[in-house]
Amino acid sequence: MENFDVWKLELHALRVLVTVYDTGSFTAAAERLDLNQSTVSYTMERLRRVFGDELFVRQGRGTAPSERCHILVNQARSLLRQYEDMTKPVEFDPASYDGRFVLSCNPYEECVLLPALWAAMQAQAPGAQLSVIRTRSQGEQQLMDGLADALVSPQSYMNTGLQKRWLFSDRYVCFVGRPWPKPKLDWASYQRARHIRLRYDESWFPLYRDLLKQRGVTINAALEVPGLSSLPPILQSMAGGPVGRETVFTAPERLAPNLGSLQDGRLFKVAAPFSCEFEVSLYWPSRDQDSPRSRWLRSLIVQACKAL
Repeated sequence: MENFDVWKLELHALRVLVTVYDTGSFTAAAERLDLNQSTVSYTMERLRRVFGDELFVRQGRGTAPSERCHILVNQARSLLRQYEDMTKPVEFDPASYDGRFVLSCNPYEECVLLPALWAAMQAQAPGAQLSVIRTRSQGEQQLMDGLADALVSPQSYMNTGLQKRWLFSDRYVCFVGRPWPKPKLDWASYQRARHIRLRYDESWFPLYRDLLKQRGVTINAALEVPGLSSLPPILQSMAGGPVGRETVFTAPERLAPNLGSLQDGRLFKVAAPFSCEFEVSLYWPSRDQDSPRSRWLRSLIVQACKAL
């Protein structure tokens, strides 16, 4: 460490580190921070001496963060956010706030919650920015590392470093391409059907999967998609399909307004052959429990959910 006094490392240097990481280059970081590139280079050199690591290494025409750099940036984000909270007034004024909130969720929560949340944020905090990142299987770590301010998820997290509040309930239903003669899809038709299935990542499975396993039911996933954006036109094509082997999309009921074809009579909702209800909750770091900024964001999310 070359006798460098680590207590002389100011928060500005950590801000430079995070900005270089986010922009991918010294030049872009200098432009974003309104600094000379030589200042950014000098600051990064100091950080290399402090941490005893190259931090960024040459890769082709650009640079790539080292393994330790990923860890340090996550820790630096948390420190910078805490410092920002320390310097804010005790009362949070959303009308004058021009910072950024980060929400972690997956496509389902995004489709159900984001329109109402964004409308409420625009009305109350017109200068604020909102970034949505994918939870995948990393939601807990995203909160603990300071990568997200809040997490909305049906998954249950038991980490004592997190706080939780219930938001709303939902249940799985089936969407088919023609009117169904009965209010509930029977097991035989469900197992025989061709299925459209969402698959966010390799570690995620629908919440009703264990119910199918218990019954020994295996379904044919004729189409598997990683998100919801392509589904409306695909679901429209289900209308008028062959009778006897339906195409079925099993999904949470609250997604219905996002599927489009329900309104024009080309898609129909029917009860699933199983009962699978779940609860969606809001999570945030315990360290932010008393933060006025965090309290406001949480209240806004709760408010948006009440309007669903």
